[in-house]
Amino acid sequence: MTRKKDSTQEKSKLASYLEDAFRRSSYRSMRALSLGAGLSPIGVSTILAGTAWPQPETLRKLARVLDVDQAVLLRLGGYLTDEESPTPSSVPEMDEIVAQVKTLPRPHQRVFWRHARDLLRLIEALPEDKIGTA
Repeated sequence: MTRKKDSTQEKSKLASYLEDAFRRSSYRSMRALSLGAGLSPIGVSTILAGTAWPQPETLRKLARVLDVDQAVLLRLGGYLTDEESPTPSSVPEMDEIVAQVKTLPRPHQRVFWRHARDLLRLIEALPEDKIGTA
């Protein structure tokens, strides 16, 4: 898999997305995150700082431990085009919700994101004919 785009702006978007996911995660340090992902602490640090381009396998490992969609990370990393993967915050109101959640104390943010993740998993587990019905 080869990177389809290469720019500082794209690197910054990826780093910002990963940094937000790291903050929402249960990992208390970058070292703990790197151990959980099976990556070097320096490697994770440079990726989150936006000074290094991660390989697809590295993005997959980070997606697994940060509980984010690997297709989104691969798109932000330039390995997929917009047509090949979903976009983060594709719901217009999502940016507003995220901004409001970021104003909460850190423990409340974690609770919110954990419940949101659980809700999404429940929705994904529903049969197609049950989605959108009350």
